Amino acid sequence: MNKISLKHFVIFSLILFVLVIISCPNKTNYGQKNAAATQVKVKDILSKKYIGQEVKLEGRITLECGAGCWFYLEDETGTIYVDLGPSNFAIPQLVGRSVVVNGQAIEKDGQIKMIGKGVNLK
Repeated sequence: MNKISLKHFVIFSLILFVLVIISCPNKTNYGQKNAAATQVKVKDILSKKYIGQEVKLEGRITLECGAGCWFYLEDETGTIYVDLGPSNFAIPQLVGRSVVVNGQAIEKDGQIKMIGKGVNLK
């Protein structure tokens, strides 16, 4: 490439990069929303009161899989494992962020966890 075409290429690349960054929306909702899910606390699920039911939890992500397919959610009452894999979606790295998660509380192999069906940033 000569100097003129290289200069044009660099300018075009920078413009394209800026346009891509500007046009990318800041996504705040992942998976499905369920407004009808019962709002509960982690301790309510751990007490087995809501096993098999659709629930909604609000808390902070404390640990997350590198691929975003599971995480631990903590509220003021405890911490619970949230698995997104069965719902076929993942989230970006959100450790430390406050979220609302809706899904189904389950007990499997003696462990109580949540199958997350939707994650929404607060």
